[in-house]
Amino acid sequence: MHAHLVRLDTGLDEAVLDEAVRVAAPKPFQVRKLAYELQANPSLLTGDGAHGSPGSSGFSNSFRRGRHGTS
Repeated sequence: MHAHLVRLDTGLDEAVLDEAVRVAAPKPFQVRKLAYELQANPSLLTGDGAHGSPGSSGFSNSFRRGRHGTS
């Protein structure tokens, strides 16, 4: 998952990406599900997070907070 997100060139620090994944998908099966979902629909990272699963929505929210430096 980490390598996939780094390849997306999000402009975010790797620690921010790791934290967003840890919060949204704390268990290995959740990480796999999130990875499959993001691979199938990368737009979940660019505003379409509400159209995904609760895990991808949580990741999208964490991702956005990290990108904008808010909590």
